[in-house]
Amino acid sequence: MKATLTRRLALEALDRIQRKKAFPNQVLNEELPYDGLSQIDKNLVSELVYGVLRWRGYLDYALSRFSNRDPSSLDDKVIDILRLGAYQLIFLDKVPTFAAIDQSVELTKEHFHKGISSLVNAILRALDRGKGSLAPPPIELDPISHLAIKTSHPKWLVKMWLKELGPQITESILHYDNLRPKIKLRVNPLKINRDELLRRLSALGIEALPSVSFDEGIAIEKGINPTSLKDYDSGLFSIQDESSMLVSHVLSPKPREAILDACAGQGGKTTHIAELSRDQAEIVAIDTSRTRLSELKARLKRLGIKNVKIDNLDAAGLPASLGKFDKILVDAPCSSLGVLARRPDVKWKRKKDDIEMLAKVQRDLLASLSKVLKPGGRMVYSVCTISKKETLDVVAAFLKDHPNFRLEDLSKRDDLNGFAHDSTIQICPDEKGMDGMFIASLISLAN
Repeated sequence: MKATLTRRLALEALDRIQRKKAFPNQVLNEELPYDGLSQIDKNLVSELVYGVLRWRGYLDYALSRFSNRDPSSLDDKVIDILRLGAYQLIFLDKVPTFAAIDQSVELTKEHFHKGISSLVNAILRALDRGKGSLAPPPIELDPISHLAIKTSHPKWLVKMWLKELGPQITESILHYDNLRPKIKLRVNPLKINRDELLRRLSALGIEALPSVSFDEGIAIEKGINPTSLKDYDSGLFSIQDESSMLVSHVLSPKPREAILDACAGQGGKTTHIAELSRDQAEIVAIDTSRTRLSELKARLKRLGIKNVKIDNLDAAGLPASLGKFDKILVDAPCSSLGVLARRPDVKWKRKKDDIEMLAKVQRDLLASLSKVLKPGGRMVYSVCTISKKETLDVVAAFLKDHPNFRLEDLSKRDDLNGFAHDSTIQICPDEKGMDGMFIASLISLAN
């Protein structure tokens, strides 16, 4: 019996995501050759891939308990095959035990010699016999290891969050990270209103509800791939979480303002800024990646947005010819620790040392971009993370070095729907079912 195409594709996807640094949604939606697979089988591939990524730490712990050989000493592909088998044995009741083990063995035979396939068979059979006895160290004796293993997070991250957030908030976030987040849509008001889009989705049999946070938001109640809909191709909506929508609302773009999106990427926030300003602001979107800017250009065309200028520039050193801006969005590169439910691969790609490195990048970006903000202008700093060094510490360092700026007290803004309880906003990813996000608004003092 040969390994099924679903298992082969799941193994290939894990390799691309973990070793080649690809994004899970991009691999699963665009890169895999699904020819001949039913939707049920496609869903199984997604379940296997996201399941392994979410529970990798716990799976590795389980495998180490039932192996005479350290699994980390094995080839990366063997480890992924073991994780796939273990995930099915522990979490997928609908997959028969014999299928989970035999498929893993057959998958191993396609890539390795008989000795390795025999090892995979032995480890998975031992795991199946003993999985009922699996338990992390008692929380009383080792709270960090207990939480790290139980919730499948790296120890360094659990330790940092316990120190910065305390046990109650930390445990809530750790639990939320392993849930499947809902898909959120952002209505394009340049083409349609929310009520009409909701009616169109309902006519397609899609369960959707209006967001209680923003007039342009919609939450999909049952899993679909929105990019497969004709209304997506027609530019009637984008895919975006409410926490990202909040960033553009803090910026509060208006018609005729000169606005810079300094780390535009693929343009999720760029296009929202354009929509909020009714496509009447003078927006410049820059990024260091030509690939991302190409995707932004396609997104602008799909949404029917015309008043955005794109440039391949590094925000850390802008030419004087670019001019000065009324408002600047600095959606900076960050550790992405606020979106682990959506990007579980980040748990294992990110390292503790990355935090300080990213914080320096963020500080340098703010310092550079402050030079092209007009007096009295607003610079919004946002990062989709939960890390004091990348949030409050970055803002504090910037204000210390730039006395010509002040921190806007967002709690006094009546247009932010109660999200701001302090001068800055920190959304934890278990809050209202939203992604984690930090937002600060920095105002340049008038001369």
